[in-house]
Amino acid sequence: MRVGVLAVLAITGLGVCDRSLAYSPAQYTMLKANVSDWNSWRAKNPRETIDLSGANLTGAGLVGANLSGANLSGATLSKVNLSGASLDGANLAGANLDRVDFTKASLIKASFADGVLSRSSFSMAKMSGVDLSGAKVTSTDFCGAAMVNAKFDGDTRLAQVDFSSADLSRAAMHSFQNTDCIYDAKTRFPDGFNPAKCNFRKR
Repeated sequence: MRVGVLAVLAITGLGVCDRSLAYSPAQYTMLKANVSDWNSWRAKNPRETIDLSGANLTGAGLVGANLSGANLSGATLSKVNLSGASLDGANLAGANLDRVDFTKASLIKASFADGVLSRSSFSMAKMSGVDLSGAKVTSTDFCGAAMVNAKFDGDTRLAQVDFSSADLSRAAMHSFQNTDCIYDAKTRFPDGFNPAKCNFRKR
């Protein structure tokens, strides 16, 4: 019940972490229980540090959740719905993401460095300045995503990734590993980048 969740939070305190866990159990409980309550609390406490590092959020319904600036490093997100969510500046470094829906989410300057992303959708997401250095990305959809100034590096591995209609203007794409990635006539690449020479396949 909603009252029960709020009572637990009142007792434990949202900013207090159980040091046996990497993340705040109170924040974890509220986020999974009720996104509306979570967003209201965040609006009232914009400076509160959000620590969900290492948390297992498998199957969570987090549509529209405000996770801006949250620490989700090393978290497990499998079959999570984050469509329309705000994760601007969020730290998802080393996170394991499988079948996650980020459709129309805001991920401006979010970090997925060294993360594992598979079978996920970032369709129409706002991802300017996103960090994908060292990330392993497989069978994932970035169709229509705004990825201006996105960062890739020599350890980024892309396999069967769809960049159709994505905006990769000014992205750092000097070096990365690519297998069977897709683009179309509307995909925008940084100046001087030749997708054919990088083994991209045109739709």
